[in-house]
Amino acid sequence: MNDKDNFALVPRSPTAVERAEPGAKRILSSMVADALALARANVVAQSHSALQQGAGAAAEKWYQEGQSYLYGRGATWDDAKAAKWFRMAAEQSHAGAQYELGDCYMRGRGVVKDRAEAANWYRKAAEQNHTEAQIELGDCYENGCGVEKDHAEAANWYRKAAEQNHAGAQTRLGFCYEAGKGVEKDYMQAVKWYRRAAEQNDELAQVCLGLCYAEGKGVEKDFVEAVKWYHEAAADGASDWAQCELGRCYARGQGVEKDYAEAVRWYRESGEYPGAQYELGLCYENGWGVEKDYVEAVKWFRKLAERGGPNGQHSLGRCYLYGTGVVKDMVEAYKWFRLAADRGHQDASEAMVSTRALLSLTQFEEGERRYCGFKAKS
Repeated sequence: MNDKDNFALVPRSPTAVERAEPGAKRILSSMVADALALARANVVAQSHSALQQGAGAAAEKWYQEGQSYLYGRGATWDDAKAAKWFRMAAEQSHAGAQYELGDCYMRGRGVVKDRAEAANWYRKAAEQNHTEAQIELGDCYENGCGVEKDHAEAANWYRKAAEQNHAGAQTRLGFCYEAGKGVEKDYMQAVKWYRRAAEQNDELAQVCLGLCYAEGKGVEKDFVEAVKWYHEAAADGASDWAQCELGRCYARGQGVEKDYAEAVRWYRESGEYPGAQYELGLCYENGWGVEKDYVEAVKWFRKLAERGGPNGQHSLGRCYLYGTGVVKDMVEAYKWFRLAADRGHQDASEAMVSTRALLSLTQFEEGERRYCGFKAKS
């Protein structure tokens, strides 16, 4: 991805995740959450004998009772009862129960939400090498959730889980090395951990590994290899981000023969991914792979603009300024330029100043009112 996909100007090269727009970050967060949920379900389905050294048969039984109430398996769903049974097992050093009790506190399920208490129980399980707890504890340190923010400690816990071959932890550790958060920046190490996760079919790692090949970070630049990893992640619609990156490759002829129609197809496949909305707007505005249609271009720019994307806001402002696909409205143009400028969009900042010079005082005040009333859609 290039600089036009950033929401803010930063003095260093952004990581793959940092390059994502706000909507994309929500998608990424959802991807991570889904991965953790799947892993949690797998843990439930497996024997926990290796996770609770020192915990007896009674603790295991209490843990299973908690599972029954938490997931409604053989019992009526009841978070409070689940938390009660998990606590009984957790106090007997059952690692799985300690992890689940931490999760109850983190989410406020059956107990009053208490992030510090969540981190406390995650730590107890993590110290028994419970991989999900190690990741959660790492996330706590990464985000300052229940503990003081500490990137080095976050990387430490991600590493422990990564070395147990947990793909989600390997991806997180790759982020740490790419960004230099908690560890010395090292693109080769980032690629190493992304690759290990990617080879376990972690879609997020596959996209990040593809970006490393596209940008020559930690590996020799190789667009063909980048496309290969994007395809892996995009299989069966698994990753909107990967589908968007594939679209960009086809639009630019990077690693594949240039084909705007194929680019548009991948942008459409990626659905509501913010970057794809912007690219589709450009395709319709310029007639790349589709018949030129300014109204359709405005539709896609607006989708992104209303979610807070500065590229979409700037482009929508241009449409209003010149009456392209919409009725000309300099006040509305000013509003969108102003919003994009707030996010560090340089072209929008310049357009805002030049548009302001064309407005009367009354129009300027109306533009400011519209600007102040804007609320990004989720």
